[in-house]
Amino acid sequence: SLMLKALFSIIYKFQSLFETTFEEYLTHQGASPITRKNYRADLGQFLGWANEIISSTKPAALDSHQSFLRAISPELLEQYKREQSLNKTPIASINRRLSTVRAFMKCAILQGWITQNPTEGLVNVKETTIPTTQSVSTALLSPPKQETLQNNTRKTMNLFETTFEEYLTHQGASIVTRRNY
Repeated sequence: SLMLKALFSIIYKFQSLFETTFEEYLTHQGASPITRKNYRADLGQFLGWANEIISSTKPAALDSHQSFLRAISPELLEQYKREQSLNKTPIASINRRLSTVRAFMKCAILQGWITQNPTEGLVNVKETTIPTTQSVSTALLSPPKQETLQNNTRKTMNLFETTFEEYLTHQGASIVTRRNY
C-alpha cells in the first residue's frame, strides 16, 4: 500500500542519514576499515530490528529521526540482547553488535539527536560455562595439581591472547576491534 511505501521510505531516509553520519564518526574515532564495515552491517541489522518493534508499538516515533532514536529505550535494548541470545547468535557477535549500538548512541548524542544515552546500563553477554567432564575431573585432582593445571591453562590463554592480539594488529584491526575480542 501507499502508506507502507511511505513508511519504508522514511526508515530508509533515517537509515541513510544514520549510516552516513556514523561512518564519519567512526572514521574520526580512528576505526579501521574492517571495524567500520562490521559496525555498518551491525547498525543496519539493529535499525531494521528496532524499526520492526517501534513501528508496531510506537508508530508516532517514526515522525522524525530524533523521535525514532528516543523510542530506543534500555528495555528495548535488553529485548534486543535477549532475542540475539535466543536466536543462538554467537556471544562475540552479540557483544560486537552491542558495542556498535553503544558507539552509535554516542554519535547520536554528539549530533544532538538525543540527550540521554539508552546504552548506559547495557552490559555485554557473558559466556555461560557448563561443567564439562574435564572440569569435573580437575576438581578430583589434589590441590597442588589443580594449581599447576590452572597455572598452565592461564599461561596457555595468555600466550593465545597475545598471539591473537598480534594477528589482529597485523590484519589492521583498530584498538576498538582488538579490545572487543
